[in-house]
Amino acid sequence: TGAGKSSIAQALFRIVEPCGGAILVDGVNIQTLGLETLRTRLAVIPQDAFLFHGTVWYVSFPRDLRSMANHCRENMDPTGLHSDAELNHVLSLIHSSPRASQSLRDKFRLDAEVSPEGANNSAGEKQLLALMRALVRNCKVLLLDEATSSVDPETDALIQKIIQTQFANATLISIAHRLQTVAFYDRILCLDAGHVAEFDTPLALYDDPNTIFRSMCEKKVGLVGQ
Repeated sequence: TGAGKSSIAQALFRIVEPCGGAILVDGVNIQTLGLETLRTRLAVIPQDAFLFHGTVWYVSFPRDLRSMANHCRENMDPTGLHSDAELNHVLSLIHSSPRASQSLRDKFRLDAEVSPEGANNSAGEKQLLALMRALVRNCKVLLLDEATSSVDPETDALIQKIIQTQFANATLISIAHRLQTVAFYDRILCLDAGHVAEFDTPLALYDDPNTIFRSMCEKKVGLVGQ
């Protein structure tokens, strides 16, 4: 807490601008991009994902009438740019998964009801729907901000499986306290009081007994045992 993790996320989306240096994505300084251009290529899965009141994707009214009623706000496709077939293809990742219960499948239909602020969905279901939204947009950079910290193990396993298989060609940035979440990433960045303390592969950091990452692993006996 207070190490600077959320500040990195805010800087990536240009909610705040860095005082010095530059943030490059594929060699492009993000400060040279318009906000719309930048943010349409990024997606964030927050700890408490926001959902609109209505359905997963409301299709009964013509598009020009949807904005006139609050209950017509789409959750997977808020801008209405994608077809039913495209959205159903994304939803099929859940419906075809052996990890998904029948009740979960029922909540991930195009006509499934979503209460105000997603009150009828668990934290994991909200994050899963936010992940579906990112898939529909085909985002190039996916930021996971403590995304599975309050998710049940079954939903967490489903989320991780979708991330590993469907975002293989995207850049993943995971802000996490749970070591199991980041242990299989290509690189780990450890922050301390707003400064970069360590940056290397998980194995290299773990093999060094003097690293912060190694000390955190040693506190998690279960992970070290694995």
